[in-house]
Amino acid sequence: MKKILVIYHPLFVDPLFAKEYIDLNDEFEIKVICANKLDMWKWFNFNEIKVPKEILNKLDFEGFNMLNSFLPFFRNLFSGDAVKKIIEYKPDIIHIYSEIFSPSLTQAIYIRNKHLPQTKLINYSWENLDFNKFPYSIFWKYNAKHINKVLCANDEAIWQVERFWVPNIKTRKMYWWTDLTDFPYFEHSIEWKKHFKLLFIWRLLKDKWLQDIIEALKILWDWFSLYVIWDWIDKEFFMQLAEELWVQDRVEFIWKVSHENIKNYFNLSDLFILPSRTKKDWKEQFWRVIPESMACWVPVIGSSSWAIPEVIWDAGLVFEEGNVTDLVKKIGIVVSDSDKYKEYSLKWLDRVKNNFSSDAFEKNLIDIYKEI
Repeated sequence: MKKILVIYHPLFVDPLFAKEYIDLNDEFEIKVICANKLDMWKWFNFNEIKVPKEILNKLDFEGFNMLNSFLPFFRNLFSGDAVKKIIEYKPDIIHIYSEIFSPSLTQAIYIRNKHLPQTKLINYSWENLDFNKFPYSIFWKYNAKHINKVLCANDEAIWQVERFWVPNIKTRKMYWWTDLTDFPYFEHSIEWKKHFKLLFIWRLLKDKWLQDIIEALKILWDWFSLYVIWDWIDKEFFMQLAEELWVQDRVEFIWKVSHENIKNYFNLSDLFILPSRTKKDWKEQFWRVIPESMACWVPVIGSSSWAIPEVIWDAGLVFEEGNVTDLVKKIGIVVSDSDKYKEYSLKWLDRVKNNFSSDAFEKNLIDIYKEI
């Protein structure tokens, strides 16, 4: 049985990831190493375990301290204890979830090259920005030379990886996933409806451009209202905007809904809206919430920001990012035809099962681990 060593820093806050590798235990000998705590960005850090013990107890894992929690390029490098454990385990495959230019990937490759020359190394990358600049380019070039396989979450990530030093024979697109058991389908119908519920879920940051939906509400008038599920800052900005546009009675802000209860709001909603705009240092990569909405039979209307159209797939439900008039037009198209609405729902349910389900992700992993 092949021995797979998985390096995934945020394991302790990602129960879906833990469940995915528990399911692979019958096919491979799996060991996961992760960070005890991580301080990366203000919206992505943790210092406590949030995955239930009953899940972690089914997984062979170990948490380790990082080399330095604060300094760039050191805060995602493992300390000597983790390095020793990797060498002792002698895996057939090391699979690390990090960007192609990441120092943590460089560390894993260096350990492999020096101590485990027969071990194959796989990287999973989301990055769709150009990081071919100093000092990232140093790590990128080294990693590209020594990596065996790069799995990419979207087309743009593949383009970036192949653009700089990684031959296409080493790359493969493999979508991220969601656990559909948490999102059972609930057949939606808009036939005879006179009032429609829109839904937005994510951190309330201005660069997610929730303001485009609020401005659209003003044009759509009284037969549309909006649920906003949020867990971050900028609430006051959006509440004030809603008041200025006289739509405050049609916007309901809901604080931190647990992942297992998100489906309840999908089932109460008629459309999920994702209005992201591209910035110089940020593009959309992949959103679990899109396939989660699809799984619940709720059509998604998204902006043209990079990976969103790829996930949504149907161009008829993609609006030009930043164009509120186009967003209003797309909403009108979906809710004006109940047969078309049902067609979207059915088509997406099939798409999410085949591309974004845990079963699809697991099958892809098994195929890759066996062939490499």
